[in-house]
Amino acid sequence: MIFSAFAVDVVRYNPPHSQEDKRNDYPLTVLTAALEATEEEYGAYRIDYAPFLLRRERALKELLHGEIINVYSAASQQHWEETLPPIYFPILRGLLNYRLLLINRKDEAVFANLSTNEQLMSLRAGLGAQWSTTKVFRSQGYAIVTSNNYDGLFGMLHYGRFDYFSRGINEIYSEFDAYRGKYPSMAIEQTKALHVPLPVFFFVAPNEVRLRERIEKGLWALQESGEFKQIFDRFHGDAIRRANIKDKLVLHIDNPFLSDHPIYENLALWVSPEEY
Repeated sequence: MIFSAFAVDVVRYNPPHSQEDKRNDYPLTVLTAALEATEEEYGAYRIDYAPFLLRRERALKELLHGEIINVYSAASQQHWEETLPPIYFPILRGLLNYRLLLINRKDEAVFANLSTNEQLMSLRAGLGAQWSTTKVFRSQGYAIVTSNNYDGLFGMLHYGRFDYFSRGINEIYSEFDAYRGKYPSMAIEQTKALHVPLPVFFFVAPNEVRLRERIEKGLWALQESGEFKQIFDRFHGDAIRRANIKDKLVLHIDNPFLSDHPIYENLALWVSPEEY
């Protein structure tokens, strides 16, 4: 049945933190493709940015009302899943689990000689105050310095307020290119990687039952057609190959906040960077 004559599905999405913040580009491309894949059944759609930026915890509260934003992508947190279950489809294929380190060039030897989690725990990680990563690092006893200002974290690294900034493979290269001119002391550490389980899902306002159903159907349609993998590789394939995880020492950090869900057993949905 065609619904296009009756409704336009409107997505209201959180805007980026700044012009340099490109983290929305990929999830919005996936979201758009999922809406396109279901257009014959559900009809027209539109994606609008919210009028102002919502920080992580405020975003959850507003998402529950569904007025300012009604779709949000985020690394999952247990209390988020308990409050508002996500669409259990890992839109980043688990790539955010694999993290490289932005460091100060003067500390390259320190990190090159580091070989254990205990040694890393003695150094200070810079993190966003409300990030899922922050909760994980704090729970595992890592020394952290937090900020609510995404752009400001790069400056804090440059000025020595902390020792390293853990970034997903999908984030680090574009961020380095965006900020290295302003902060020339910044470098990408070449010998280590972290593995921190951080699945990214779409969360949808509870009053948007039709929209949630549509996005979920669209995501699985993209997976079945192979288009999802094509989008993923177009955005992230080069970064995965550049990261060269197989030649790095990978330190694992447990995430005690993951839910017990069968989606984690579906290996076809998760990436193995070593295979690129």
